[in-house]
Amino acid sequence: MRVVVTGARGFVGRALIRQLESAGGHEIRPVDSELDLRDEAAVRRLLEDARPDVVIHLGGVSGPMVAADDPVRVTAVNAVGTITVLDAAAALDRPPLVIVASSIAAVEQALTGPRTVYAATKRFVEDAAGAFRARGVRVIAARLGSVYGPGRSTDHVVDRLARSILRDGEAVYDPEVLEPLVHVDDVARLILGLVTAAARQRLSETYTFVQALVPHEEIARTVAAALGKTVMTRHTLGTRLRWTEPLDSRALLRDTGMAFAVPLSEGLARTASSVTA
Repeated sequence: MRVVVTGARGFVGRALIRQLESAGGHEIRPVDSELDLRDEAAVRRLLEDARPDVVIHLGGVSGPMVAADDPVRVTAVNAVGTITVLDAAAALDRPPLVIVASSIAAVEQALTGPRTVYAATKRFVEDAAGAFRARGVRVIAARLGSVYGPGRSTDHVVDRLARSILRDGEAVYDPEVLEPLVHVDDVARLILGLVTAAARQRLSETYTFVQALVPHEEIARTVAAALGKTVMTRHTLGTRLRWTEPLDSRALLRDTGMAFAVPLSEGLARTASSVTA
């Protein structure tokens, strides 16, 4: 199977490339920052040359903490970049399956109204996917939760708590906040599972990738235990979102015939152990 992966050197992209290589039987075309997703001609050339069976579009600004002071860039890369990829796919004689990375931020916007430009772009990505389905392109939106694991370069609560515990012996968190966690290896495995399942059955338009809603207090305890530390805790007021039914991942597990493979305690411990102060 010919597979184009954008954002291939990103956190999820690296894990996905490992999964594709391990599975075997795939001709992989990984691209990252060398491709300007806003460049319509360049994206079209890529897809015309690769003639992919599947495009997995992970490229973009990866979270609300990235380029928060540059909303024009966030919109251009996430919204325009996704349209460019979808339009290039639609222009092929045989449009590929396209899996686009969305985010639970899209749910956040639906429940509370937009809090960030990033959230607005992810809602847009899901709406745009629907417009291209009407043009005959098979598009699946992969609504990713709070992706954690060793090797993440952008800010995440697990890494942040681990650094604070190592540096200060203190864990600072809001005990009322729930984190919709999913390990990066599970994200990669389940995306590949969707690719496999799409060859044999009709799939849903959107899938949610969240293993569990985990209290920050539980994350702090698990991280401290993994680091062998007894810590002081200090409570603060965080952003309390009302996560509800849209974070249900049962359809993803049903349609792929898979399960989350990384136990939360193990994933949190491995991630904490990879962090340095």
